[in-house]
Amino acid sequence: MAATTIERHQGHLRFFLGFLKFDQHPSIIRTLQLDQIEAFLRHAARTNNRFSLQHIVAALRGFRPGIVRRRSYRLLRKLSRRSGGR
Repeated sequence: MAATTIERHQGHLRFFLGFLKFDQHPSIIRTLQLDQIEAFLRHAARTNNRFSLQHIVAALRGFRPGIVRRRSYRLLRKLSRRSGGR
């Protein structure tokens, strides 16, 4: 992976961990549920287009393999349609 890709993934993961309030609740990673990931993706969709959301999902997959399943992929498609594919 290129250094810029790694930096971008780190930024996405910092955003995700901030959304989860990881600093206040470090154990949240062990109990992470799909609905929390979907809530984060809905939150991220407010300010990101489909292309950017795909990169965010890739960062989440790299962070925790198997974390984003078909259900989240459908949510991503739904969110991008709602935002007009910005």
